[in-house]
Amino acid sequence: RMAVLIAICDDSPADRKQFERLLSREKDARLKNDEVIYFDTYGSEEALLPYCMKYDMFLIDISFCTRDGMMVAADLKNHGAEGLMVLCASSVDYEAKYGPSDDVIYMKKPLYQRDFTVLTDRACSFSSHRTPRLELRGETDTLYVKPDEIIYAKSMTYYTLIALTGDRSFHIIGEI
Repeated sequence: RMAVLIAICDDSPADRKQFERLLSREKDARLKNDEVIYFDTYGSEEALLPYCMKYDMFLIDISFCTRDGMMVAADLKNHGAEGLMVLCASSVDYEAKYGPSDDVIYMKKPLYQRDFTVLTDRACSFSSHRTPRLELRGETDTLYVKPDEIIYAKSMTYYTLIALTGDRSFHIIGEI
């Protein structure tokens, strides 16, 4: 069973709803092939940033503030996001503004059902070649790490200590 995680980051509530509706249709169509699509919706970069490492694809359009979608995509990558970045232009012509890019897919709104089929196919392909991350949940933070970043885990009395590469550690509440 293949699962794909998609993040919608759009500051237009109407566009977010439209993307959700079209992704729900795509999700229903793919269930018969054992492909599962999960998607979460965010109205701002700040809401998405703490969870950005878990997604296989980002659908981004920010147009109601001084920052734009390319700036958001760059910040997500700087915070460890590895998913495909899709800039969905409503008012900003990203390709004209930033030029061709190997790191970003440019789309113009409105997007149609056929666009979501193609984009989801790309996300599935990307996901199948990506090293999965493990979600470590602490009392207040969540960390997404690759398996080879974990050096060891040690059960303490009321928590589990996870030693990570880069001289990092993380505490999980409870036993292993």
